[in-house]
Amino acid sequence: MYYSIEIMANATKKWTITRKFKDIEEMHKKLIKKLSNMPYLPAKSIFSLGEDDLDKRRDDLEKYLNVIFSLKIGD
Repeated sequence: MYYSIEIMANATKKWTITRKFKDIEEMHKKLIKKLSNMPYLPAKSIFSLGEDDLDKRRDDLEKYLNVIFSLKIGD
């Protein structure tokens, strides 16, 4: 499953990227080595997820990414 992530820098600048959960997990592993205030990544499931579970994962992933993008680096 791929996730489309829309990043808005301001009202006129935005990017859309498409990544697998595994890609986001790899990014998390790299960031956690550099940042001490990283939020928890939503849990990965080894089983196929139903529609309700997928919706919850999308919501949790959105919250996770919003926190990451609001982190101040270097403070």
